[in-house]
This record gives sequence, structure tokens and C-alpha cells, in this order.
Amino acid sequence: MSERNIVLLLEDIQSSIVKILDYTSAMSFEAYEADNKTKDAVERNFEIIGEAASRIPLGLRVQRSALKSLYENEDSVR
Repeated sequence: MSERNIVLLLEDIQSSIVKILDYTSAMSFEAYEADNKTKDAVERNFEIIGEAASRIPLGLRVQRSALKSLYENEDSVR
């Protein structure tokens, strides 16, 4: 398994999010449910997001989570 630069992993995640929104933004849930090609495309992009996220080093994910929690707690004190 090759190592990918973290920036590339984050770009993969961002790209997949944009694609999901592009594929679904003009659809109702009912239309989405009836469109197997769109469902397959969306599911594939969620797989890409999950794969990229799993390759981000755990230490970075934990650090990011801790910083987010600290920031949110600081906002609630203000």
C-alpha cells in the first residue's frame, strides 16, 4: 500500500464531497432513491472519502478533534 501525501488525501475527500453535492443537489430524495446510477456514484464517493480518511494518521485526527473540541468549548464560554 503506497503512502499518499496528506494534502492529496484531503483533496480526494473534498473532491468527493463536491461530486456528491453536484450529483444530488437538484434531486428530491425520492428521485435519488429511484436513480440507481446516482446512488452508485454517491456510494462510491463515500467509499473514497472513507478510504482517504482512514489513511490520515491517527495522531493528526486526534489532534484535530482535540483542537475542535477546545475551540467549541471556548466559544461557549464567551
